[in-house]
Amino acid sequence: LALGPPGAASDSLLGKAYLVQGDKTLQSSVPKGVPYHASADLKDRIESKAAPWGSVVHGILQGDLWLKTDAGYLPMTLQGVDVLSERVSQNKVATDVQPSGCDIV
Repeated sequence: LALGPPGAASDSLLGKAYLVQGDKTLQSSVPKGVPYHASADLKDRIESKAAPWGSVVHGILQGDLWLKTDAGYLPMTLQGVDVLSERVSQNKVATDVQPSGCDIV
């Protein structure tokens, strides 16, 4: 099992990183965060587990509506609000950007 540099998550092993977010109304109605589910079904909620607001979770998209994580499934939207947004890895560098002072030959 090969891993990247210490502290860096590998997209191929853990999936992509997603920020758990929601508006103030949603956060007040679901204070613990986005509830985990045992499957990609809203009726299959795990009552004791939630991804806290402001946290980052790693997972693999299952269609457009669910994120599969090691802890369970998370819905991409909750009460009509997008609650998971993909984070761009700080380790990835755009290939078309050159440092200043460098010429492309």
